[in-house]
Amino acid sequence: MPMKLLQTSKIANDLKRIYSNQYFGNTVWLLAENGLRLVAGLFVGVWVVRYLGPEDFGILSYANSFVIVFAALGSLGVDNILVRELIVQKNNRDYLIGSAFAIKLIGSIVLVLVVSVALWFSSGSTEVNIIIYLIVLSNLLSSFNVISLYFQSQVLSKYQVFASIISLIISIAIKIYFILTERGLFAFASVYVIESLAFAASAIFFYKYNGLSPFTWKIRRSTIAALFRDSWPLLLSGISISLGMRIDQVMLNHFLDTSSVGLYAAGVKIAEVLVFIPAVIGKSIYPKIVALDMETEQGKLKGLIRHVFYLLLAISIGVLLASEYLVDILYGSEFLESYLVINILVFTIPLTYLGTITNKLLLKFGLGKVIFIKQFSLALLNISLNIILIPIYGIIGAAFSTLLASLVTNLFFELFVPGKRWLFNLKINSLLLR
Repeated sequence: MPMKLLQTSKIANDLKRIYSNQYFGNTVWLLAENGLRLVAGLFVGVWVVRYLGPEDFGILSYANSFVIVFAALGSLGVDNILVRELIVQKNNRDYLIGSAFAIKLIGSIVLVLVVSVALWFSSGSTEVNIIIYLIVLSNLLSSFNVISLYFQSQVLSKYQVFASIISLIISIAIKIYFILTERGLFAFASVYVIESLAFAASAIFFYKYNGLSPFTWKIRRSTIAALFRDSWPLLLSGISISLGMRIDQVMLNHFLDTSSVGLYAAGVKIAEVLVFIPAVIGKSIYPKIVALDMETEQGKLKGLIRHVFYLLLAISIGVLLASEYLVDILYGSEFLESYLVINILVFTIPLTYLGTITNKLLLKFGLGKVIFIKQFSLALLNISLNIILIPIYGIIGAAFSTLLASLVTNLFFELFVPGKRWLFNLKINSLLLR
């Protein structure tokens, strides 16, 4: 069967009926999970940052960012395509999941090879390289994320949440143990692997709890080819997103030092507290967007864009007013400079939300190539601004680079793309209450 979005009236009507009742509850489950991660981050995560200090935390953050720059290779862009096809091809579930799992395994091997080549040309120490390989190992286990994608497609995210909470609790317990026993940097790097392993095992358990089994997955070359044919633009987009997200920390390490990376990453950690909101909403309502009739239901979409954007903007302003106090309380005076980073980055959150909704709409219409061009433009602009601003303004320059790149690409990009200006108009009309 061709791997393209089926837009028959029957499928659309079925999806509308199912998801109008379920997607809100699905969002609540995902928000609950991320709320728990937020609480854990505010207590255990901050404890880890204070324990490691700017230097060691900078090394760990740099290593994680180095891997994230290439991490999209691990999925080969198949995630959203798999969710879409699981919605419209329910009878092909085992072939779809099995083939996607095979694609992710291939991607994981490619990730290891690319990281190895990159490290060959880098000037990092042996200690940093070992930590990077530990984090890469944790990414290898992400192939089992196909189970989460299945739960997402069926609006059963509570099982994904259960698996995530189990792995989070295990991670928290181990981090606390390492702090109390005064373990070193390698121990904390190993937590990435342990948490990924725990999530994979838990996801398999809940998959079997629903009467399913990974042993029924089947690999079909034609399905692999069809999935990859649709996913490769999203792979390139994923690489661009990864570059845009983490290249600033890699470049800070290049232009400055690991302590600067630690100060910057500490600020990012607080600013990213809000990132889960647009990510969760986008993930949860994607099935709803697939079924949306853009001619008759555009008003609903405008309302969703408007309300969430202004809520995020209000929260961002609140964080701005409290940032210096937050940093002093959470991290201590050693990290005080981080509040300046927060004050800038926090305003990327509502802009990210606009980009998330726009990308879901582009994906609905099979326009993955446009998403790639958009995300590549963001990464290229961010890198260019970093080259100019980091040597002059340090961590503040890196933060401004991210904000400016986000503003240009998430709000204005479609204005300059022929045939896609209606998306820019949709965003502007939503924000201007039209």
